Amino acid sequence: GKDFHDYFYQEYLLSGRKYPFVIIIKEKPGLARSSILSVEIEDYKIHEFFSKPDEEYLKTNVKIVLQRASAYAKRRKALRKANKI
Repeated sequence: GKDFHDYFYQEYLLSGRKYPFVIIIKEKPGLARSSILSVEIEDYKIHEFFSKPDEEYLKTNVKIVLQRASAYAKRRKALRKANKI
């Protein structure tokens, strides 16, 4: 979990994006020595996966989370704009 969090934070900072919501990373015990990581935005689970001690695997999941966070931000902005009309 810590490795994923570190990779995520580093990529988030490098992206230069700022979101108007909190991104929550949760870790639950999984099978054997693995764990289940889930990422939530405003009580919506946007991604969940089993952790692995594989840097490429974790970085791929970081990219997925950042893409989904970006898509969520766009939908959120569009909904808020539609509600103001």
